[in-house]
This record gives sequence, structure tokens and C-alpha cells, in this order.
Amino acid sequence: MKSNVPISIPVFVSDEINEKNTFPFEGPTYTKNDLINFLRKKGREFKPISKKKRLKNIRIGISNITLHDVVFPDNDPGILVQATAYTFGTDDRYLETTEQIKHLSPKDKVGSDKYFFLIYPHIYGDKNDKVKWVVLIFVDPNKETNSVITVTKLILRKVFNIVPKNIKPKSLTEGLNKSNSGIPKLTILLENEEEGEAPLYFSQDSLIKSVSKKVKKYILQNVPISALQKFYNDKSMLDDFNKRKIDIQIGKRTIKLEEILNEDEQKISETIEEIFNFATEIDTNECPDYYEIECIRNTLEPILKNYLSSYDSDQQ
Repeated sequence: MKSNVPISIPVFVSDEINEKNTFPFEGPTYTKNDLINFLRKKGREFKPISKKKRLKNIRIGISNITLHDVVFPDNDPGILVQATAYTFGTDDRYLETTEQIKHLSPKDKVGSDKYFFLIYPHIYGDKNDKVKWVVLIFVDPNKETNSVITVTKLILRKVFNIVPKNIKPKSLTEGLNKSNSGIPKLTILLENEEEGEAPLYFSQDSLIKSVSKKVKKYILQNVPISALQKFYNDKSMLDDFNKRKIDIQIGKRTIKLEEILNEDEQKISETIEEIFNFATEIDTNECPDYYEIECIRNTLEPILKNYLSSYDSDQQ
């Protein structure tokens, strides 16, 4: 009897790399072997990583990574990274078994050794002088997508010096203008946080922290690109809100924008990134263990081929 397991495959792409001094070997022409060896070298230099989640007591740790060589058709190589990651830092967790309940301390770690993502070196240009890293993230049903993406990004930055593509603000809608059908789905989130005073009957001296938060969320469909451009250029709403998030979804492509007004309310910091979301299934009759390296490779292969064949070099 056939049994399929749904798998989500977010795809990130790095900024274009074409400087001669980016890698520990001379360009401007790159080879796949050079790039794969670069990844292997960085993997051997791995040291444990720990990072606190923003505005949370929870910490994320990565204690180990293993690099698996995978080969696609035409002897096309990639590196499949397997990571051991965990969370810790809070004192309100417990573990319940059939025999007992154990309360976990902030030092107790809860994790998994089955975080997987592929790093694929994409070489292009007339002289093979340009490189982009394409990253495919294997999100199985046992994990939350955001947690796997967080672990992947942390390893990419800290270990491999790879940063998912940041789109320059001026080009936010330039790539979208190629689409004449507008934006099928647009999500806008406006947030404002302010420090406040102690509540009635309590002295201000007893106050450690008081924060009030205002949120507005909009979900729109079939939005003209011209309307988004006008909205994006209008910064006046940051007079009332100190954070603005915009999610643009067109098919499998998502562009995420976040603008934050700093504490002195003088400067806006912007981050914009692009992600492609794919979904597939694994037949557990063919792959009883869907964490087996060859099964993961076979699952990622059509997604990688789909991505590379669907977008030209300016979008990859």
C-alpha cells in the first residue's frame, strides 16, 4: 500500500559572487570542484554555535554538522549538510513519559540530529565568472518550517559565510514589473511597541518593564504593482508604527520586507529577502527511512532542476 509523506522545500539563493578574492583560490573562472572544496574546508572549521532568539529567553544551539557529498545527473555535485540542533534556556518545560514527568532546567537541551539542507553551487556567466549559492531546505513533518529555516540560516552565515539574497530596496518592485497580472496575495503587518508606566495602585519604582503593543494586519489579493510601489514609498505610516512587514506572494515566490524604526526614531533599517517555496512527497515504501541520504537527494533533485530551469540568471 502506497504511503506518501509531505515534504516542504523552501529555496533560498545568495547574492551574486564575482569578486576574485571571495574564495581562497583565484578567479575569475570558477569550477564546481573549487566551490565544493571551499564548502568542505568551511565545514571542517565548524565550531559549536549558540544564539538567543530575539526578545526571547530561548536559545538555539548547533553542536555538530556533517557534510555529505551528493551527485546529480551529469556528475553535478552538491553538499548536503546534516546538523544537530537544539533549544534550551527556559525553566517552564517538562518531559512526560508513560512512567513519569520530569521538569527540565534551563540547561536541559531538546533537539534533533536530523536537520538537512543542500548547498548547490550555481556557476554562470559567459566566462563562468559568476556564482550563486542555491540552498534547498528539507523540512519533514516532524519539524516546524520556521525552526528549520532559522537553523539553516544560522549555519549558512556562521559557518559558510553565505547570506540569503538581500534585494536592494530600490529594486523591490523592479523584478515584479515583469508580471502583468499584479500580485495575487499581499500581506501587510504594522506593529508599534511603546514603553509605559506602572499600572494603577503600583509605584513606578516597582516597575521592571511595561510594554504596550499595537498591531494592524491586512491581507489583500490581486493588487496592482503600482499600488504596492506607492505604499512602499510612503514612509509616513512609520510616524504611528515602528515596524512594517510586507509579504509578497506570487506563485512559489515570496518576497519579504521588514522595516524597523530605530530607538531614536531617526533611521529606518530595512531587510528584504527572497524565498521560493516548493512542496513534494516521499513514498515511504521506496524510502522507509526518509532521512536516508539518497532519499533526500532524490527528493531534492527535481526541485533543484525545476528552480534552475524556471528562472533566468538574473532571478536565480
